[in-house]
Amino acid sequence: MILLRCKFKKIDDICYISHLETMKTIERALRRANINLSFTQGFNPHPKMAFAQALSLGLESYGEYMDVEIEDDLDEEVFINKLNEQMPMGLVFIKAKKFKEKTKSLMSIVSHSRYIIEIKNINTKDIKSKINKYMKQEEIMIMKKTKKGKLKEIDIKKRIHSIDIVEVKDDLVVLNTILQCSSEGNLKPSIFVSNMAQFIGLNEDYKMDVNRIDLYKNEDGKIMPILD
Repeated sequence: MILLRCKFKKIDDICYISHLETMKTIERALRRANINLSFTQGFNPHPKMAFAQALSLGLESYGEYMDVEIEDDLDEEVFINKLNEQMPMGLVFIKAKKFKEKTKSLMSIVSHSRYIIEIKNINTKDIKSKINKYMKQEEIMIMKKTKKGKLKEIDIKKRIHSIDIVEVKDDLVVLNTILQCSSEGNLKPSIFVSNMAQFIGLNEDYKMDVNRIDLYKNEDGKIMPILD
């Protein structure tokens, strides 16, 4: 058994299919590519596949990750080429890395997501200083619903790893942000932007476009790529 950890992108119109349908699409492509998959045991065996983190419907991503176990010791490039020949437009596998020994699951190692966020239809006067002031707060408190439906106040400051202002133009600001997305805490871009917009006084009718660029792991306090 060989575990292949794969990076792929999900762009254009296919970003509007659900996470479940994405999984099914990739599984069908693996079968059509005649990849000798490993299967679970039991009454209803299924391919041994696992994904890092579900992508919100409508978001494009250039850094999604999947683990798949196969029976044959395929070369990574051969695997990528065979699979991409069967993939629909917009789903493209970029790289793969082989693991012959047991390794930590994707879900357990993913700690952060990087996003490019475009905020449109806003007054960009002094926007840089306003965002810097927002980030200089000692705490950034929001109210969040728990799984039991109760409201709880949480500090999202520690969930914002970094904000870089990429571009300011007319009524548009573009941010490159890294946000926490682990089991210890998750911050959605929409919640982050909504909170920041309220703090810095953005127009209520602002518009936002988000692309996920990559996912990262935390190794000894350093944010590192999932695949080297």
